[in-house]
This record gives sequence, C-alpha cells and structure tokens, in this order.
Amino acid sequence: MEPVDPFRPVAPADLIFERIFMNLRLIHGMDLASFRAEFGRSLDDFYPGVAARLIDSGLLIERDGYLCLTPGAWFISDGVFSEFVP
Repeated sequence: MEPVDPFRPVAPADLIFERIFMNLRLIHGMDLASFRAEFGRSLDDFYPGVAARLIDSGLLIERDGYLCLTPGAWFISDGVFSEFVP
C-alpha cells in the first residue's frame, strides 16, 4: 500500500463536494454567496435542480442566504449529501 500523498491535487468536483458536505453539517449551513465566490458559479449551476428538489422534499431549507439541513434531515444527512456526489 502506498502512503497518502498530502500534496496530491484535489479534483475540482471533489473539492466542491467536500465544501458542500462539510458546510451542510454546520448548524447555520452553507453560505451560498461564499460558495459562488469560491467556485465562480452557483450551487445550482453545478447541480441543477438538486437543492430545489431537496427543499421541496423537506430535507433542506434556504434561509438568509444559507442552505441548511432541516431538523428532520439531521439523522439521514448522508442520504442528502449523496445527492451531491460527483
């Protein structure tokens, strides 16, 4: 087994997914303006309709420019995150 290379470049799609995954785990959620500033495009540009579908399903909520898990989604968050896997 080869050791992990800490300087290996991360693919852009993997970095985007990691940012979504890590930020949706926060109580205040993911700052959509910061996401756009970091990646140059909106979340919906990368994942058309996914957030809207999850909002309609009651798993996410958009509040004050943040996308957050709803309390009902906290215990099934892995399923929500999987919707953003590249």
